[in-house]
Amino acid sequence: MALDKSILIDILGRRHGHFSWRAFTGTYDLSVQKNLTLVFMDGKLGDSIVNSALIDGIRLKYPSLPIWVFSLESVAEYWRSHPDVEKVEVLPESNATFRTRISLHQLGKRYQGSIGAVVAFEPMATLEQFLLLAAMKPDLTVGFLKHEYRLFDVSLLDFTYGQEKRSISTRIDNLLTLFEASVPYAELVRHVPCNDAGLGQFHAKYGLLTDQNLVLVNGYGSNNQRTFSASSLRIILAIVAETLPMSKIVLNISREQISNKEEVELMNSFGSKLVILDRGIDLFELFSAIASCDFVITPDTGPAHVAAALRKPVLTFFADHEYNPVVWMPIGRKCECVLSLSGKNINDQDWSQTMLKIQSFLCMHSCEKPMDSEFIDSTTTPNPSPSFVRG
Repeated sequence: MALDKSILIDILGRRHGHFSWRAFTGTYDLSVQKNLTLVFMDGKLGDSIVNSALIDGIRLKYPSLPIWVFSLESVAEYWRSHPDVEKVEVLPESNATFRTRISLHQLGKRYQGSIGAVVAFEPMATLEQFLLLAAMKPDLTVGFLKHEYRLFDVSLLDFTYGQEKRSISTRIDNLLTLFEASVPYAELVRHVPCNDAGLGQFHAKYGLLTDQNLVLVNGYGSNNQRTFSASSLRIILAIVAETLPMSKIVLNISREQISNKEEVELMNSFGSKLVILDRGIDLFELFSAIASCDFVITPDTGPAHVAAALRKPVLTFFADHEYNPVVWMPIGRKCECVLSLSGKNINDQDWSQTMLKIQSFLCMHSCEKPMDSEFIDSTTTPNPSPSFVRG
């Protein structure tokens, strides 16, 4: 049964304790649409990497359908690098000001009549996104909705049903089912723009050898609770250096994370074993850094999902225990995670236990043969039972 083109379907779920998925009342054939437009208003790299798999599934079913992306400037270059994205429109920063809301409404009006189906990713039910979509007047809008808002016909509430928290990959699976393009997430490609030239430039810039074992330690996430302190970094670096004495450690830190004095102390402590990347490297150098490394240790943030898409062994530190480790666990058979003691900050660790976890992670994956030429636009098989340890 075909869907009414005017309804907004709550397919992506809610965050309050469990997800509620709207039961399918039919599917939707995108071949009748002018285009498919994806709207990303949060500007997060990890979200973009994970959700890029949707484009691969859509392209397999609809090879000639134009795909547009509306995103914040922070990830616009990433989407411009995607070979299947025809148009990228930069959204104004969603800071809830009157000027921003007017700009979004004007942007939507500019595209009125030219937008087919829209998939709007979280947060869906903000006034800013509503103003954009109301001005666009797309034929069909599919989006994530917060518990406090309902932008669709309330009669549809009768069609919800409860379901346990699920990985973000389930959301993509549901969307593809809706659009008659059912392809398991495990078979989809997540876009990571990386090539031999970029890898060569990265190695030359930092004096790295192609046959060296490299361990990338990414030090920071989106907030202080997801960022390693200077003392935590020192402990992690020491564990890596002791466990893999022949490897080189590549450290990515923010401008604010540690002082210049602390950086000098790290270099004095670890000497030639440690390479510190330039502060504030761009996305494409970050992609090359991750593609060059054999292991990645990182907080719950974008580089974890880049590493998973590149089939790299990745150990992700999560601040909370309930939501992110279940929903946003990097997807791949080489993905493991460490939970904080408090459920609030990744630096809350029993480091004697966390040391054993890091050592086990490095030793187990160092025995695996690297997969050559699989770092470009690759995907991974979801881990049905991801490895958890509470620090």
